Amino acid sequence: MSTPESNEPPVVELADEPRRHRARVGIAVAVAVLLVGGVLALALWPEGEPSPTAVLAEVREFVDDSRTATFEVLSESSTEPDAGDVGHSSTSRSRATGRLRLPDAAYAQIEDGDWVTELISIGNDQYTREAGDTHELQDTQWVKWSVPEAGDDGATDGAAPPGAALEHMVVDTATSVLSSLSAGTVTELDVLLDRLKDPERLDGNRIRATATVADLVPDEMQRTVEEMQAQFETETAADDESVDLDPQFPSFDARVTATIEYGPEGRLDVLELQLVDDTDDERSTHRDVIRFADWGKPVSIEPPSADRIDETPHVDEEKLAKVQQRYPVFAATAPPDGWKLLSLYVEDRDEESETCESVSVEYGREDDQDAASEEDPPAIEVVTVEPGCTWLNDNLPDMSTARQVRVGTFTARLIADAEDNYFTFLSEGLTAVLDIRGTTVVAASNLPEAQFLQVLRTLAPIDLARQPIAAAPV
Repeated sequence: MSTPESNEPPVVELADEPRRHRARVGIAVAVAVLLVGGVLALALWPEGEPSPTAVLAEVREFVDDSRTATFEVLSESSTEPDAGDVGHSSTSRSRATGRLRLPDAAYAQIEDGDWVTELISIGNDQYTREAGDTHELQDTQWVKWSVPEAGDDGATDGAAPPGAALEHMVVDTATSVLSSLSAGTVTELDVLLDRLKDPERLDGNRIRATATVADLVPDEMQRTVEEMQAQFETETAADDESVDLDPQFPSFDARVTATIEYGPEGRLDVLELQLVDDTDDERSTHRDVIRFADWGKPVSIEPPSADRIDETPHVDEEKLAKVQQRYPVFAATAPPDGWKLLSLYVEDRDEESETCESVSVEYGREDDQDAASEEDPPAIEVVTVEPGCTWLNDNLPDMSTARQVRVGTFTARLIADAEDNYFTFLSEGLTAVLDIRGTTVVAASNLPEAQFLQVLRTLAPIDLARQPIAAAPV
């Protein structure tokens, strides 16, 4: 899908800098329906100019009347240690182009140097796909995400609150609440412009206003993140060594500054957003410059055709097929009763971090995916590692205390430790390492040993047609 041409002014490219991680902007956006109603009268400012408050009202009215536009977003995110502290600094940049149809539809193509992402958002349905470049992107299927209908909390006129999709899809990372900025912001212009406060004039055609993060996300999301933070702090206080992650939770008091450049009749030309968030030991800054054009012109935003939507995005069939041309990938032919294949993904070989290519197959009960629990639900993970990997022994856990256990026609080395297993997400349980005709298989589970070994006896080259595959997560 291509982005239509626009009459936007030239964009000054930002200087390239090393990036630490991929900036995934805009994939977890909220779609809100909050209309600014009524015609607002303009108060006059000295020398016949409208006041900043009147200008903001006129811009809101223009956006509400026009409803469609094309846009370009330049985004920059950076982190740095607090003044006087020693730490790591990083900067990432991305560019998005697309089109908008308020109140509930947008298309965007996002480039961050490492990846190209496409996003279509229509009502409560969102479609995303990503690839290494635009050519590869055209051969990639879409993934559909359906945002659940919102309740009364944070909603207006029954509409989904700002951040509903964000909460549903990625709130487990906590800091993603700050993604209320970036390319997704263009689908929330009604909400954003309505919630800006204290406008002031900068010069002839620019005003500045502010809002807090708390102003832009629903109360329900704030409570969710605060509960996560409290749980994390409780677990850390109980046992520091049991917590592997150290998430930086966002401050809902962090202030968003919006600079608006406008034209005749309140036409919104440029919206610059900046958010600065100070945590315990670092400062993060996010800045978006959104340029609009073609206001009021017809735009086409349609969902992908059914044959272009991946019904099993949690199973990477294409990568699996390529791997199987080089070596066998093993899976359980008889997982426990009622269990299904929850995910299959291929981890690429990484020369820089010296990690091997591997194919991970995870099994569990489908109903456990959304179950609220502080402990890992029962699961089995079977990982096939590429043969001849130079770093294999470095990737394996310490097997010096392993027991030799017969598993069907094979012998497994078994240790009572999953936490030290690089290949598994499990925080506790057993790890078994098998050599199956020259291919290393690393399996982990928090099931009892006898049940775990019974499943391992059924290992065979995977046949997806015979695997009980769970439904795609929504």
